[in-house]
Amino acid sequence: MALAIFAFGCTPAPEVLPVKTRLENAGISGCERVVAYAINLDEKYPNPNHGILMDGRLNPSRSPVTGVTLSAQQTARLLDATIDFKHHGPEAMCFEPRHGLVFYRADGGIAAHCTICFHCRGLRSTGGRFSDAPDYDSLERLVQELGLPLK
Repeated sequence: MALAIFAFGCTPAPEVLPVKTRLENAGISGCERVVAYAINLDEKYPNPNHGILMDGRLNPSRSPVTGVTLSAQQTARLLDATIDFKHHGPEAMCFEPRHGLVFYRADGGIAAHCTICFHCRGLRSTGGRFSDAPDYDSLERLVQELGLPLK
């Protein structure tokens, strides 16, 4: 005799799921590591098109060159702040990006990336399902924790 059990509404809370599962659920497949960079620090008013990726390559102004790799806990906090979060604060029309996050696959390829302007509270991304209105306060705290300048 076979026994079938059906569970409805038993999805674990996001913070309980493993980070890899959360990344997959966010549309970022095969991500092995997340790396943060400061960018465009030498530009007074960075070009809005100078994101973390420029013409398919990492922005040459990135600092540190190798970036800062996020821990699993930091990646979970990043996902909390950027996936399915709706910020309820002012946004400016500028986009002067100073920070980038890259989601790398095991082969070194890029699964997703996002570029952030804390000045105007804007985020642009490719790959993944990032909120267009993330929790910028949490992102700022994370960037500071990683030792990257906010500028």
